Amino acid sequence: MKASKKTWLWEISREDLPGTHYLFGTVHIKSEKVFRWLEPAFEFLDQCETVATEYDLGENSGKNPLQTLQTDPDYRLSEVLRPKKFSRLERIFFEATGLQLILYDKVHPFILISLITQAVLPSERPRAMDEEIWLRALNNGKQTCGLETLASQMNLILEMDQSYFVDQLKALGRNFSRFKSRQNKLVDLYTLGDLPK
Repeated sequence: MKASKKTWLWEISREDLPGTHYLFGTVHIKSEKVFRWLEPAFEFLDQCETVATEYDLGENSGKNPLQTLQTDPDYRLSEVLRPKKFSRLERIFFEATGLQLILYDKVHPFILISLITQAVLPSERPRAMDEEIWLRALNNGKQTCGLETLASQMNLILEMDQSYFVDQLKALGRNFSRFKSRQNKLVDLYTLGDLPK
């Protein structure tokens, strides 16, 4: 496939790599417009013997992978943020998710960012793209696996300084409309197949 072509699907072939392999770049959202890339990808997926997603989705067993993130036992977002900033974030969190932020006071800030992000993006489909691919592979009797483990992904987040995510929450609280606009812009760029942008 030409490097200039706007696509999320690439064919990988090398002399020392037997067979034909495909790489399909997905996004973890349920927006109808990004699914325009999925049907053409299924044509190639159906030719494959094995389908590997980011991590083994069967490992998840229906639980939210973010639930495995733990914070410091003494951590409370309401104590990390100044009262005025917490109050503003509380209002934004409720507006976006319909949930009370105080109930998530001890939750890892990465989870809060993820919940808000999911809430502000279009969500017309019951499942995200990678879940649809996984189900298609299982239903067609393909071998499935993960490129990484869920534990390794969560450990990478835990190894990062928690204050980095708190700073992201602060920025989100300062300009929520900008945050929403950026998230939706990313969806639009994915829909257009614009990888450089």
